[in-house]
Amino acid sequence: MNEEILNGIAKLNISYDDFEHNLEDNNYTYAYNTYIFETDNYMVTLELCETAVWESYDYYETNNLEVENLIVENQDGVVECNLSDEEILKHINY
Repeated sequence: MNEEILNGIAKLNISYDDFEHNLEDNNYTYAYNTYIFETDNYMVTLELCETAVWESYDYYETNNLEVENLIVENQDGVVECNLSDEEILKHINY
């Protein structure tokens, strides 16, 4: 199961453009995006959070990407998945 999910994650096209940051009153902002994909046996929902550091009012650099949530489902419902955030992040093309 884990290998199938990791292979699905590796096929995702995740880009900096997927995350919309808006400067407010802090130099650090957080933007979230959810990716939903299917493998042969599972429906997977992956929510990611990107942190950005603003260097000026119109320029920022991304600082970090974190896994917020991973939901794996099959025809019987939600399946427990024991992938670590580190394993997931290693397979993301970012």
